[in-house]
Amino acid sequence: MGRVRALDTLKPRCSDEFNPLDMVRTGTWHERDDAEALAKLMVMPDGHESHWDSKAEGMLACLILYTVRLEPPRRTLSQIRNFSTLPPESFKQLLQTIGTDGPVTAAELAASFLAMESSEEFKSVLSKVEKATRVWSAGGPAAHVTSESSFSLAELVERTTTLYLVVDEEKLSVYAGFLRVMVGCAINALTRAKGRKRPKHKVLLLLDEAAALGSLEPLERGVGYLRAYCTPMLIFQDMHQLKTLYRRWGSFLANSTCKVFFNIADLEAARFEMLGQTTSVSRSEGTSQANTDLLRQQLSSGQSEAGRWLLDPSEVLRLPGKRSIVLYRSDILRFAILAKKINYRDWQHVGWWGKYDRWPVPDLPWSS
Repeated sequence: MGRVRALDTLKPRCSDEFNPLDMVRTGTWHERDDAEALAKLMVMPDGHESHWDSKAEGMLACLILYTVRLEPPRRTLSQIRNFSTLPPESFKQLLQTIGTDGPVTAAELAASFLAMESSEEFKSVLSKVEKATRVWSAGGPAAHVTSESSFSLAELVERTTTLYLVVDEEKLSVYAGFLRVMVGCAINALTRAKGRKRPKHKVLLLLDEAAALGSLEPLERGVGYLRAYCTPMLIFQDMHQLKTLYRRWGSFLANSTCKVFFNIADLEAARFEMLGQTTSVSRSEGTSQANTDLLRQQLSSGQSEAGRWLLDPSEVLRLPGKRSIVLYRSDILRFAILAKKINYRDWQHVGWWGKYDRWPVPDLPWSS
């Protein structure tokens, strides 16, 4: 556990705080790239409208590059939200201000949008930006916990630290943008630390309900090399979620050290061929006797081998809830495991109940 941090949208006044704009390395060669990376995290991708996604990301990058140079009270994603809700004429004046007084990187983007400000395309892009910034509205929990930074994400690799992102399960769709930005910032912080001394234990990146994040580009792009910086543990409800969100969904499975399947209820997952086959031996015996023979009989026997699934789809679907299928990378373990799943809510594990309901750390504002 180490030092425990929590970005808690349920109790924002008792939460730690982190400003995603701190991930933009202002005044360096990385400034524009960092702003564009953050803008990509803010826009929930739509496979049918990739053009509008790209334009919205460009406009957000422009606003980010301008906002990171404002004074701290206004240097927030909530301020970018305020910009996105300006009337069209006021937003045009903002772009003109950025073009004349803003940094060169932002002025270049502002000029490109001013050239199209009277078109319907501009209105559509502005609408997309407004949607992407909605979760950061002033006075909301997400705006409060990102108003400033009480810690640095570099702590994840510098010392033993635990970071919780707390969102009510019924509001996962509402705070999907908040979760995307925070998880993306954490991944980027881990990859930026590659020049530092490796910690004794790699960071565990545990993402429950990973589908709520949408298609997360840093995760998809880095699925092959992220193992060098952290241990990702992604939890999806079913295979369909993974296939729907990620075009290269097979890369997640191919680069996974361990895959665990349980409570399988859809036929597509039950047919998954990665489970493999085994050799099944069948034997046959027969007796024959001619009509003219009174005592003489002819006996015959045979043996044959055939391939059979370790578990066929119907058997997979009928597995009890306490069973799970575990598949390791072949260089670790070549064969599948039919494991027993432990449910800590069962009465036989009553000794664990409530053990971690309260953390024995007195200086945490949210522990009381």
